[in-house]
Amino acid sequence: FRAGYSSAGEPALASGARLEINQNSNFSAWSGAPLRPDNWTVTLTGVGPANDRVSPVQTNWEFTGYACRLNMTAAAAGATAQLRQTGLIVNNQVQQRLEFDYYYYNAAQVSHLTWQLLEITGSTYYYNATPDSWQETAVNNVLPVSSSATQTRTRVGLDFSLLSGSYYRPSVMGTGSLRLDINVTSDGTASGQINYDLYRVALYERYLYDYKTPK
Repeated sequence: FRAGYSSAGEPALASGARLEINQNSNFSAWSGAPLRPDNWTVTLTGVGPANDRVSPVQTNWEFTGYACRLNMTAAAAGATAQLRQTGLIVNNQVQQRLEFDYYYYNAAQVSHLTWQLLEITGSTYYYNATPDSWQETAVNNVLPVSSSATQTRTRVGLDFSLLSGSYYRPSVMGTGSLRLDINVTSDGTASGQINYDLYRVALYERYLYDYKTPK
């Protein structure tokens, strides 16, 4: 999609054309002191500045030279780091797709990285990836630990449908906006005191092509 823009317009699209609903999905834009990824709210509890801009060799340089690292290497038990985007406006008439591109590894193969997707139009509903459903009870969906120390990235993607109506606000016809959280909580052991590298976190409409055989 980059080639579809003129050189005059390209500086405004430094990371290429964006189809995603959330912004800065490739963690290409950073600002502030200490540096924080633009459009993401960072919340740290019990840890120092555990949100770092890094340039691993596995980064997709077409879109960005950076990855977001949650540095939990010295985090005590119960310490947390969170990335959040809220007010994500969606079309509830079509399916959505959520994709994660990341890496973290521990020899014990314990998964610490999780995500939450919340519907916040009426009452709060949480998306549960297993099974594919919405519920009123908070749920943390797991991003599995990478399978080996030599693996460079792990990718997880899923398709899901939005709510068609709101029980608490009948006048609201289904999901209007979402909140997306990425969370890691340290258990104080070596399995959790590691780096968590995020290359891409993207939410977008699932585009369908209804193929019909020519007559």
